[in-house]
Amino acid sequence: DEDNNGYTDDSHGWDFVAETNNPVDMNDHGTHVTGIPAQILNLNGATSVQLMPLQALDQTGNGLLWDLIESVDYALAKEVRIMNMSIAYLGLPSTSPSVLESMFNFAQTYIPGGTLFVVAAGNDGIDLDTVSGAIRYYPAQFSSANMLVVGAEDCGGNMPAFSNRGVNTVDITAPGVDIFSTITNNMYALMSGTSMSAPIVATAAARYGSFMPVFDWNVVKNAVINNSVTLPSLMGKVHQGKSLRFCGPPPSLLPKQQGGVVQAPLTDEMRMSPNPAVGVFTIELDDIQSVAGEITVTNAIGQMVQQSEIPAGENAIQVNCAGWMPGIYLVRFQAGMVSETKVLVK
Repeated sequence: DEDNNGYTDDSHGWDFVAETNNPVDMNDHGTHVTGIPAQILNLNGATSVQLMPLQALDQTGNGLLWDLIESVDYALAKEVRIMNMSIAYLGLPSTSPSVLESMFNFAQTYIPGGTLFVVAAGNDGIDLDTVSGAIRYYPAQFSSANMLVVGAEDCGGNMPAFSNRGVNTVDITAPGVDIFSTITNNMYALMSGTSMSAPIVATAAARYGSFMPVFDWNVVKNAVINNSVTLPSLMGKVHQGKSLRFCGPPPSLLPKQQGGVVQAPLTDEMRMSPNPAVGVFTIELDDIQSVAGEITVTNAIGQMVQQSEIPAGENAIQVNCAGWMPGIYLVRFQAGMVSETKVLVK
């Protein structure tokens, strides 16, 4: 226990059920949830993804609230900025949920900029706005402001029957039907649930927050909501019918493949000016391209806002960002084996 935090050799996280430094997933749920942000970020230009695995449930998917409280306390002590909570509990009020909700509130100011919790709405197909009195749905029904409560949708923008809803409780939806991700033993599987939707939103929040000079949970929360879309199919089910439409990256964002080998080495040959930009900006390459190249621009939550081609024999194009919302954008250039991603500020 070199850092004297009470958890011996916890460099890979902690299992709060067995009280060991080996948080091994025993039922695939945690591995599937964890694989979702890694896939999204890797496919959208990230060269590394950092995750903190904390196990608070046993092999059956059940556990004690106090183990969950201890895991949240551990993460806050490590100054975690975005915490995904693919977990739900419907039951009687007790001291434990009150303590957990107090920790959520405390996390707003515990570190400068606070911590944002991204919480699964749950899979009981109920309207959380109608759950009151002695029974409550934790943690989705906490009143803490530093939460994003996430429901599920399919890739058609419709809410599946299993997803909990509530215009006053659920902030946003994300894909949660037949989500492809990792499971144990180096395998992959399709799973459905708001547990799969929450890490998609958490990834968008983490990605936006990573580009902020000074992190602020409230700014990140509003950025995710404001950069989402409103779907008529979700009105009356989710606050303002908000949806994070991310059913996998656009094909243009995938690395080019040749002979089964992914080819996407990084270069340093692209420049943008002016940056920050308010209207027209220029993307310029050091070398004239012998083959046509592609420019794609995505916003902070992975939605493509621009797709252009740099023809063979040219090395610059102009793009007009006047209609884009203020924020952080990733500009990616791809031509054959050459690719590069840089940040543009609007």
